Amino acid sequence: MKPAIYTEQAACQDCYKCVRECPVKAIEVKDGHAVVVQDLCLYCGHCVTVCPVGAKRMREDLPRAKLLLARRESCHISIAPSWVSEFACSPGQMAAALLALGFRSAGETSIGAEVVSSAIRRSFSSSLSLSTACPAVTELVEKYYPRLASHLSPWKSPMLAHALMLKQRYGDKAGIVFAGPCIAKKQEGDKHEECVDVVLTFDELRRWFDDAGIDLRSIEPASFDGMASRGGSLYPVDGGMIASIKEKAQIIDATMISLSGTESIMRSLDDLGEQASGRPLFLEFLACKGGCINGPATDKKRSLVSKRLRVIETAARRSEEGEAASSLAPVGDEKLSKRWQADRGVDRRHFSSEEIESALIRLGKERKEDRLNCGGCGYHTCADFAAAWIEGKAEKAMCVASMRRIAQKKMNAIIKAIPLGVVIVDDEMNVVECNRKFLEFFSDFPPEEIDEVIIDNMVGRPAARFLPETEGIRRIQGGERELVEKRLEYRGRIMKVLIFIIERDRFTGVLFEDVTSLTKRRDTVIKNAEAVIAKNLATVQQIAGLLGESAAETEIILSSLIDVFKSSGGGGEGR
Repeated sequence: MKPAIYTEQAACQDCYKCVRECPVKAIEVKDGHAVVVQDLCLYCGHCVTVCPVGAKRMREDLPRAKLLLARRESCHISIAPSWVSEFACSPGQMAAALLALGFRSAGETSIGAEVVSSAIRRSFSSSLSLSTACPAVTELVEKYYPRLASHLSPWKSPMLAHALMLKQRYGDKAGIVFAGPCIAKKQEGDKHEECVDVVLTFDELRRWFDDAGIDLRSIEPASFDGMASRGGSLYPVDGGMIASIKEKAQIIDATMISLSGTESIMRSLDDLGEQASGRPLFLEFLACKGGCINGPATDKKRSLVSKRLRVIETAARRSEEGEAASSLAPVGDEKLSKRWQADRGVDRRHFSSEEIESALIRLGKERKEDRLNCGGCGYHTCADFAAAWIEGKAEKAMCVASMRRIAQKKMNAIIKAIPLGVVIVDDEMNVVECNRKFLEFFSDFPPEEIDEVIIDNMVGRPAARFLPETEGIRRIQGGERELVEKRLEYRGRIMKVLIFIIERDRFTGVLFEDVTSLTKRRDTVIKNAEAVIAKNLATVQQIAGLLGESAAETEIILSSLIDVFKSSGGGGEGR
């Protein structure tokens, strides 16, 4: 089975946006393609959201869910409470739609959230405690902050809690499907196959409704298997878990803080030190900014404010209407508890300043002005890029500034060495680049005085100042033709001219080849051949018929030679 997130390499366009956006840089660029490093990934799904060409993809699990439903006698679905911000229908209509797919029962995951909140209230201690509802956050702590793994709340997530309740009620062979806004839940489900069989995103669920021809707005309402109270329904928004925990208990001595967004969470974890020990502190962390309502598989067209209001208003209505009893009994603490792993920490290598400096030099970044920290490679600084390069996660070609500089050097070397006159002009017919030969042909400078300073000073000057005519360039820039070849006679020289587009509406290039000597040699050959013909004709007239055939053949051969030279025109001089 594919991992929850993977790279479709053929689609990758090397933009490095995933590198730039990944909070833990779990991306490796190899052979020009940016691929997800599974051991480093949090499965937050942000790379899937930002990839402009869809090269970062989440695993498609809808076929597995349909197969499960077809093969298992009893299948049940748990839907995350954030559905109220995604689907425009009532709870009764959502329950009816899920049952219409073929599930034996449908319930909200918020029932599991209630169980988790209750467990946290019972176990609240006087030390640091980190929430575990978000699987991307638990991946972050276990992989990148293993020293804090022991502070993760010792309870399973609401999804797993609800799944355990369903298994307890319907038996271990019952199929359990979860639907929510999160890709990381797929990874969590993979690790807990004894609880959840298939995890779907809201996008996949929406497509399933479409495949089944279910219209959420017109379906006759049914009932969920129990409804959670206000607290459990608030879990999808940041601060909702804390509100749920506080709903039925007074934790006046504790400091409870909610925070969302992986980079903000990482900064907080970096700073967690002595001030966090020996005091009650509960930190509710959600990897997606704003909470699960902004998960990677949610509708991005709707604002966070709108989604948050939907969740809060729904929770408030349930608080007024009261809870509906669920047929599910809470699971015991033994089943609900979870031991987090402190031995999953990834090797976060740190390099000395000498190692970074050496790498920067080998990357061609010797000078201060070469180290722009432009972020084009996806890393915040050139030093970060150098560290990734040492680790084998980055390639030289990722440095756009360096590649541009190398390309410029190559172009300058070619223009300087080429035995032709070269000039590049912009759309306003001003010189962008030229070489010594061009100035030898068209400027008034004595050849021995033309140096790099003079050549550089030509940039920005009107091309018409040097060229006797610019009609060919204007035709190219006007889009009449892609390429123009012509012959030019100027200051005693005969030149072959080639005008071509470098970048439409921006830059045009012109090459000048001095073919004067070749042309003169050709004219001399033609003249000598004509003299031979005349001489042969005279001979023919003198000796009449005896040598007539031989002379005629000679005439034919020499005439052909003349035709070849004449027909070769300006392009055949060098042959």
